[in-house]
Amino acid sequence: NLDALQLMADEAQTTTLRNASTIAAANGLPTNPILVNGESMPTVDLPSHTWHRMRIVYASIEQSLRLVTESSSGGTCALQLLAKDGIYLDTIPRSVTAIHLFPGARVDVAWSCSCTSYPCSVVVKSIPNP
Repeated sequence: NLDALQLMADEAQTTTLRNASTIAAANGLPTNPILVNGESMPTVDLPSHTWHRMRIVYASIEQSLRLVTESSSGGTCALQLLAKDGIYLDTIPRSVTAIHLFPGARVDVAWSCSCTSYPCSVVVKSIPNP
């Protein structure tokens, strides 16, 4: 969150990131960007009906997120939680409908998506937690 970073820079009396939020807003860029491997809004093509394991690290300062899948073209995904913070769950996998992330959280999740008709796409959407 560039607004929070700018406030921290002001309080610390440092010029680093002091105008980050103002500059981003002036250039039409988001002040609260979410990056995946350094990219904004990346896309990944994955075969359907195949389980894919992903390890997610959420490097945030203060905001919590909830990741959900959605599709407008007939795609659905099954999510299975495997581990939290590097520790496997007592009973795995655990079926979940969303992945909850807080600053510094790590999760291991498996997902498999399928389509009612091809081609289709599924979006992993991040929703801020209150």
